[in-house]
Amino acid sequence: MLERIMKILAWLSLLLILGPGADPAWAHEWFTGTQNPKTLWSCCYGGPSGDCQAVDEADWWRDGAEYKVRKDGVIYSIPADQAQASLDPQGRAAACIMAGVLRCFFVPLNG
Repeated sequence: MLERIMKILAWLSLLLILGPGADPAWAHEWFTGTQNPKTLWSCCYGGPSGDCQAVDEADWWRDGAEYKVRKDGVIYSIPADQAQASLDPQGRAAACIMAGVLRCFFVPLNG
């Protein structure tokens, strides 16, 4: 019983330490289980490749009926009706790019 309590306390301590300051790990969490509302493609498979990432404000824009996202010098586009509200705690846009395709794009509520 004491061993179980110690394990629980260790996990709680880890959560308290990593919680607010662990941006890379915790930022990815809100993508889990999301999908493109039109294609129904999974946005994020949770792999180590970083398929879903925050996008700097200078690297995304709306161009008519599409959103454009620049990543590593490549410009990707997605129809505006496939964009979703970003749940990023810091209010950033986010893009999920897999196999060279912008599968999902999340727009800040003020964007």
